[in-house]
Amino acid sequence: MSEIEIKEIIFIYKSKELHSLSFCELKEFRKYLLLDGDEVLGEKIYSLMEALVREEKVTSKEMLGAAYL
Repeated sequence: MSEIEIKEIIFIYKSKELHSLSFCELKEFRKYLLLDGDEVLGEKIYSLMEALVREEKVTSKEMLGAAYL
């Protein structure tokens, strides 16, 4: 995957509201951010993912799906 493709994907995710993204979308967004070197936003997304798990808002299927990303 090229750097341009990664930036395009990041742009698409940034255009959405973070709280509207599913656990899997957050995981994928974080992956691309870290590939691009944006650790600050990556950590913020990680915190959101942790909160979803703590609040039991993530199904086992979502957890399994996120593991494949």
